[in-house]
Amino acid sequence: MYNRTKLGTTAQLAYILIYFLPFIGSFLFLISDGKDRDIRYNCIMSLYLSLAETAVIILFTLMGKIPYIGWLFTFVLWIVSIFYAGAMLLSLARALNGKELKIPFFYHLVKKTM
Repeated sequence: MYNRTKLGTTAQLAYILIYFLPFIGSFLFLISDGKDRDIRYNCIMSLYLSLAETAVIILFTLMGKIPYIGWLFTFVLWIVSIFYAGAMLLSLARALNGKELKIPFFYHLVKKTM
């Protein structure tokens, strides 16, 4: 039937939790199923994407307070957030199909980490 994780969930449910709750889900499944290559890859990819998005949010929110040009940073932040949501959904879709999404910078970073 379906592959089961050590927490008793199916791998598909694990991927959904990893990508919809990136920090909690990724750490939870990294600790419990860190030896499974596919789950480990998706946990690390989700963490890197989420950390990058968090850094961008903090940086662009601060830069958005600059008078006269701050609106530009706020606009770019919206665009980056849309791309982040798209990358997470595409990664989830690929994980559910048993494949990996190869986002150029992040893919190589995850491969080095693994």
